[in-house]
Amino acid sequence: MSGLRRAQLAGIDIVWLPWAASDPLAAILDCLGEPEAPATATLSVSLRPADGPPAPLPDASHRPLFFHGRTRVFAADDRILLWDGASLLSLADDGSELHGEVHPNSLDDGHTFSSATLLIALAVALRLRRRFHLHAGLVSLEGLGTLLVAGDAAHGKTTTTLSLLRRGGLLAGDDTLYIDPAARCIWGLPKPLNLSPRTAHTFAELTARHPSPAAAESGKSSYPAALLFPGALRPSLGYPDWLLFPRITGEPTTRLEALAPTDALGNLMTASALVAVDELAGAEEHLAALLALVSHGRSYELLLGLDALERPEAILDLLTAEANRPR
Repeated sequence: MSGLRRAQLAGIDIVWLPWAASDPLAAILDCLGEPEAPATATLSVSLRPADGPPAPLPDASHRPLFFHGRTRVFAADDRILLWDGASLLSLADDGSELHGEVHPNSLDDGHTFSSATLLIALAVALRLRRRFHLHAGLVSLEGLGTLLVAGDAAHGKTTTTLSLLRRGGLLAGDDTLYIDPAARCIWGLPKPLNLSPRTAHTFAELTARHPSPAAAESGKSSYPAALLFPGALRPSLGYPDWLLFPRITGEPTTRLEALAPTDALGNLMTASALVAVDELAGAEEHLAALLALVSHGRSYELLLGLDALERPEAILDLLTAEANRPR
């Protein structure tokens, strides 16, 4: 079919026909490079503009599963329904097909429709294929191995990722990952990094590669990962040797504190919210995938001090010293 688009995410071939002038699905998936291996399955997406009034809230015959922001998710007999207050999307319960009509009200804020409703639909579809969403970054550095960086917004996750990669390394993603237990790897969605003016200035040797960034929310600027880290992107990396949970402290210096496995698991569960949706297929496998990460790597809270932006190499220095410390 003419105009058909295709991208591979977490080893799944996603196929769609653009239906809007600003393609909401491409806004998510255009950051993906060429796949390195054939896809193992396909997700077919068929969306079109809605002609009538906004879609109503699904009735009481549909079982609520969870909600995130304006997007609510329900279970039907053989479907998963996603409703954002105006549009209703329907996902096959084997994760093979997504269809629906998109009301213009949903596109009043196209960024939210892409980065919330559609990204949630993809996360659910991939979980049905046993790829489990994790809000984290994943990098690999020579001499240290693979490092997973997980944390809530404004906790320093992006600052940590930039600090680790400023002198080279590999990147699967800074924000959105999918654990694949069968392949024992973690897939990345290398979305653009949204940086505050201060962070962009601190890492000027990286941001100078993209002198005209697009505006992002909260006064930040959006930098494509492929331009910040040319040649560094990889579709996936292996299970991490380190689990880092950054937190900004305001103290003068950055420090590491070892985390007990139970605390690390709790932090991963916070960063992988779908694990708590028991009525969605794959709950036990999702939890087991998080446990496997804790068992595989060493876990630390990374307490980011003021020196993390004044002297970005401080984070790498700490990790190198810890790696060399007798155990």
